[in-house]
Amino acid sequence: MPTAVRGQFYRLYIVMDIYSRMIVGWEIHLDERAEHAAALISKACLRPDRPSRGCRCELRCPRGSACTR
Repeated sequence: MPTAVRGQFYRLYIVMDIYSRMIVGWEIHLDERAEHAAALISKACLRPDRPSRGCRCELRCPRGSACTR
C-alpha cells in the first residue's frame, strides 16, 4: 500500500477463514515482522465469533518469511 512519502509503504496483514472466505483479522504496519504476523494470527484464531470455530487454525503464507520466522 503506497503512502504520501515516496518510497515508504505500509504492509497489510490479513487472516482469512479458508472455509467461509471471510476476513477474520487484519492490521496495517510500516514494516514486515514476524511479531506482527504472530500477534494477528493469535488474535484471529482466538476470536469467539470466528466462522469456523470448530476447526483448527491452519497457517498459509504466500510470502512465507514473515509468518515463519
